[in-house]
Amino acid sequence: MDKLYPRLCILLLLLCAAFLNSAQGQPAFFGNPFVKNYSTEDFKGGIQSWGIIQDKREVIYVANNFGLLEFDGAVWNQYPMPNGTKVRSVYASDENTIYVGSQADFGFFKPDARGNLQYFSLKNKIPALHQNFDEVWRIVELKGKIYFLTFKNIYCYTPGKGVEVIVPDNPLELSFKLHESIYTQEWNVGLCVLENNKLRLLPGERCLHRHA
Repeated sequence: MDKLYPRLCILLLLLCAAFLNSAQGQPAFFGNPFVKNYSTEDFKGGIQSWGIIQDKREVIYVANNFGLLEFDGAVWNQYPMPNGTKVRSVYASDENTIYVGSQADFGFFKPDARGNLQYFSLKNKIPALHQNFDEVWRIVELKGKIYFLTFKNIYCYTPGKGVEVIVPDNPLELSFKLHESIYTQEWNVGLCVLENNKLRLLPGERCLHRHA
């Protein structure tokens, strides 16, 4: 036993040294990844958020019940809609333009000289016949144009110009972008793709019967 004890001590020292060497190559971090939760008291917004996106400066924007939320990693800012409605969708372009869709309105925010966001509605660019729409649930960019997607119509905005309205024969399901194309499910028709601002039924698609 007397001879075995020194050997055990040496073995323990070697194991400790090996552990320290391996630990030097690893970050000094244990447990779960770092996560910080923000409550409604932190960002002073509503309890429901519908979309989130990050611009090229890594500033975060959130579509919230109380308006558009902006977070730069330290400070939260809130930008309510002029009509007081909920923001349902948000999209950040490369030109520091933040597009938002809300209830019966859509447009964009741009920073003023002080960096505060100012809202510009695009509803006045829509023909009066098509201004009565529900909510803009998604916003996508395709070939330099911004598409505001609703259950009723699709609105195509060319920055600096006007808004073209794509009116289907039937109501739409949620539209989405995939591989540089926009797809939507049209009631009583089926899955369609948007081509030249017109909906075309995809080959082999079955009719989806829905009733309002």
